Amino acid sequence: MRLKVGIVGAGFGRAFAKTFAYHSDCDMVAICDLDERRAKGAAEDCGAKKVLTNYEDLLKTDVDVVGVFTPAPLHVRHAVAALEAGKHVLSAVPAAMTLDECRLLIDTVKRMGLKYMMAETSCYYPEVLYVKELAEKGEMGDIFYCESDYFHDMTRSLWRTPEGRATWRMGFPPFNYVTHNSSGIILVTGQRMVEVTAYGWEWGDQPPEWMKGYGNPCTLEVGLFRLSGGTVAKIGLCWRVERPEIVRFAFYGTKRSFEAANTPWEKDKIMTGEQITALVPRLPVERLHPSLINEGLMRGHKGSHPFIVSDFVKSILNDTRPPIDVYEAAAYTAPGICAHQSALQHRTIKIPDFGREN
Repeated sequence: MRLKVGIVGAGFGRAFAKTFAYHSDCDMVAICDLDERRAKGAAEDCGAKKVLTNYEDLLKTDVDVVGVFTPAPLHVRHAVAALEAGKHVLSAVPAAMTLDECRLLIDTVKRMGLKYMMAETSCYYPEVLYVKELAEKGEMGDIFYCESDYFHDMTRSLWRTPEGRATWRMGFPPFNYVTHNSSGIILVTGQRMVEVTAYGWEWGDQPPEWMKGYGNPCTLEVGLFRLSGGTVAKIGLCWRVERPEIVRFAFYGTKRSFEAANTPWEKDKIMTGEQITALVPRLPVERLHPSLINEGLMRGHKGSHPFIVSDFVKSILNDTRPPIDVYEAAAYTAPGICAHQSALQHRTIKIPDFGREN
């Protein structure tokens, strides 16, 4: 069986359209974007025949899969519409903007009986997979503390279009984008995040549009999370900072600890009290579908894109659970929603457990 694929959102979605096009079990059929010129460019990249500017028109096609790569506030609306149209869904992060949206997404996936996967790149970072393997072998001991930061200065290009218009990222709460951090911690520890105490910081001279979209004053948010097995995690996200972009992790165990590099010219470190070993974890390319073992596809987000597509397609064709199914997606997303509320309300907030696939 060959899967027919349509992509909505030709910005970030362009890379995934190209990846689907390389998969020998997929046909890239359609690209949809409000900007027709951008849609045409993406279609030329991946060989898609149909160029659309209306999402409803995409849902009326015979595609089996819809990749949702639209602005974050639209993810649930677009994912639910695709599921209700009988399409499997691969969605960009975050899965949702509110806890109610998490519930709606889960209910829709259960009702429709289709595959949903969140395209969280951090779950396929080589260092995260490396520590996960160590943890599964018991070589980390009990992981009692984790750290993760996502520092990304968005003032230079992401808050405004080239024409100067504010984008959806203008004023976006940092913790609503927590999945790059929470995912790696939850994946490695196997625990859920159950409560959070968070704090925010306001830069002070934000653009006049900053508060209009989300009512969020913070450019930095930092939270302390308690996990279901007792592990403690600290996560920080910052949208305005004088340093190169970075997503980094650290895991501290009773047998070993791991700290990721802080800069591109450093190496990751695995350590005990007596020894520090520098290393560069490798991607397990042997896990990929053979048609996706392609160096050109592995340039974005530490080579994660082909792994996401490979696992998602496999889950559909083999009728198995996607690695980042709707329950995992909610478990990665909800901690940030609660952490943002904690920062605004100055109190500890419990994080709901959305369960797991039965």
